[in-house]
This record gives sequence, C-alpha cells and structure tokens, in this order.
Amino acid sequence: MNTSFQTSTLPLILLAGGLATLLVLPVLRAMFDAGWSAWIFAGVAAASGGASTFLLRQKLSRASFISLALFGLLIATLIFSSLLNGTLVSNDLVNLLLLFSVFLLGCLLRDPKLIWGVLATIVALSAILSVNLIFTTQLDFSLYHYNPRDNYLSNGMRQAISAATLSSILAYTFLIGTYRQATFLLLVFLFVIIVAGLGLNYGRGALLSGLIAVTLSFVLASLTATSKTQHLGHFGAVKKTFIGLLAPISVSAALYLLATTVPRTAGRIQRALEGGETPRFQLWTDSFTHISQAPFLGHGIGASKTFHGTYPHNILLQITEDGGIVATSLFIVFVGFLFLTATKKLFASPDPLGLALIAGSLVPLINSQTTGDFYTWILLFTMLGLLAAWSSINPNKMQHRGMCQPLSDTRGPFP
Repeated sequence: MNTSFQTSTLPLILLAGGLATLLVLPVLRAMFDAGWSAWIFAGVAAASGGASTFLLRQKLSRASFISLALFGLLIATLIFSSLLNGTLVSNDLVNLLLLFSVFLLGCLLRDPKLIWGVLATIVALSAILSVNLIFTTQLDFSLYHYNPRDNYLSNGMRQAISAATLSSILAYTFLIGTYRQATFLLLVFLFVIIVAGLGLNYGRGALLSGLIAVTLSFVLASLTATSKTQHLGHFGAVKKTFIGLLAPISVSAALYLLATTVPRTAGRIQRALEGGETPRFQLWTDSFTHISQAPFLGHGIGASKTFHGTYPHNILLQITEDGGIVATSLFIVFVGFLFLTATKKLFASPDPLGLALIAGSLVPLINSQTTGDFYTWILLFTMLGLLAAWSSINPNKMQHRGMCQPLSDTRGPFP
C-alpha cells in the first residue's frame, strides 16, 4: 500500500504543486515579494512530477494525444515559416517549447482531487489579494506588503478565473447538486469578495474576460441541468431562469458599478469606453497589413514583435503574422477540439469540476484577444492542459465522494 502511494500518488502531488505554483506566481510575487527563484521551484516540481507520472503511469488519453499532436503541428508550422523566411527569434522558440511543456504537464494531471487542489490554490490566493485590494483602495490600509511590480492584469486574471470557478460551482450546486449549508455560504462569501476585488482591479481585460466567463458559466450550468434532471418542474424552471439570466445580470451590474465609481479604475475604463485609447487598434490595423504580405505561412517566429516593436495584443493576429493562416487554423482547431471534447463530456456527465475548468480556461483565452504575448501565455496553456486532463478522466472517477449529491425538483440548495 505504501509503495503504491509513493510510486503513483506522490508524483501527481508533486506535479499538482508545481502547476499550482506556476499559476499563482504573479500573486505570490505581488503580495509577498517572492523572487524569480520561485519559478525554479515551480518548474522543477512540475517537471519532475510530470516525468515521474509519465514514466510510472503512462497516462495519456487519446484526446490528450490528439491535442498534443495539433499543438506540435502548430509549432512545426511556425518553425518551418521561420526557416523559410530566415527569421527565428530563439527566445520565442524556447518560450514556445515551454508552452508545449506546461500543456503536456497539465494533460498528465488526471486526478480530480488534485485538479480541485490547483483551483482551490488560485481561489484562496485571489481571495487574499481581493481582501488586500478592498482594504487598500477603500480604507487606505494595507494588510501586508503589496508590490505592484507585477502586472495588475496577471493578478486580475487569477481573480477572474477564481470568480468563474466559484460561479460554476455555485450554479451547479443551485441547479443540480447540494452542499452543506456552511460550505455553500462560504463559497458565496468567497465569490462576493473576489468579485469585489476584481471590480477594484485596474485591469480592464481581466474585468471583461472574468465577466464573460462568469456569465457563460451560469448559462452553461443552466443548460447542463436539463441533461442531468431531464425535467426540472416548476421550481426547477424558476431556478434555471434565475441562474441563466438574473444571476449574470446582477454580477454584471455589480462589476460595472465597482469599476466605474471607484476613482482607481473609473478613469481608465471611461477613456476606453469613449474611445480615447487607440494604440491597440492601430497595432491590429498594422497586423492585417503584415499578414497580407505573407498570408499562408507568415513571416516566422517573433516577426510580429519585430514589426511592431511590441506584441500586437491579440494572439490570433500574432500567430497569423508569424505562421500565417495555416498556423492560425491549427490553433483554432486545437482550442476548438479541447472545448468541444470537454463540453460533450460535461453534457454526458454533468460535473462542477468540468464547469469550473471550462469557465476558468475561457478567462485567459478571451483575454488573449486583447493583450499578452502568445509566446508567454503560460496561464492559458496550463489551464487548457488541465481541461484536457479532466476531459480524459473516466466518468466513474468523477463521483465526488459526498462532495455533491443529486438534487430533486423540490429541494433547495441546502440539505
């Protein structure tokens, strides 16, 4: 028994710990002034855990293999374009291989409890960050050191992922399952705190992507409820309407009020609404010009940043500039395959973890269309790897051992 634990469970725990640390590093650096050495710990832990898991368990599902093959073809296309054009930025190539690595490591974490642990780590640190933001911006009192050197957007995206994760669990609980009252109320409290912190965050992209992901999580939960219960009855229909319509409208209104009435965020958002900030639109216009010069295979890895002097703040345009329509098509098929596989499984076997991962993965995916460098989107590809891992878990292992029980048409969210 002990040997089995050491050879199978321990590598997975090490892998989960490394991935969790990778995902929350910006928050750790901002709140606790952690140095760059934290990347080394996270990378070594995740890599060693992943290697041990692969060697000892060899768990790569067919869906994961297909997604890895698509990602590999995308990388091969970008490299071929670079060789064809004689343009290859070595740093971006290394970063691209790193993205492939974190996606592979995410695919290997096929343990629902440990995936829950990774998400719980993000939620916990996002809640602490949100509390600090509330105290700092509203009460002019900081609970602890806060270092703004790390991008507020990075921290905001963790808050947005946490909000989407919690909204998924709460919506699922309200419609399909039940938690103990104390647990349910704790999740509601965390959700309110994190949404408040997200509204106070300076990052508009995180706010928008979080809002869209939260809304979609409510809608998706209301749709999966039908596949779970077949018919909901009058009480269930009322709840489904609330989750699908009233809840996202309420969250949207709350976030809008926070983002537009607090001086810290109102000015920047107001300028965006009035069209006072145009550099990104100019970048995107220039991108189409560069794409038209080499539409099929692009200009090679790193070419877009050479053209603009920065990244174009849209990964689809960046991939098209570097690898052409061929590379972009592969990326769309890659992402579409992951979400299609996950959604099919979700409707076949409704599960709060699946809802949480779909909603959480949408946050960086949506955000990547307005900001960020494709070659450094570790958050996006780690979340996609976890989504691929969940999609390949046997549904029999998704029985939550008492975490969530079936909900009849006449019962409320509490036992």
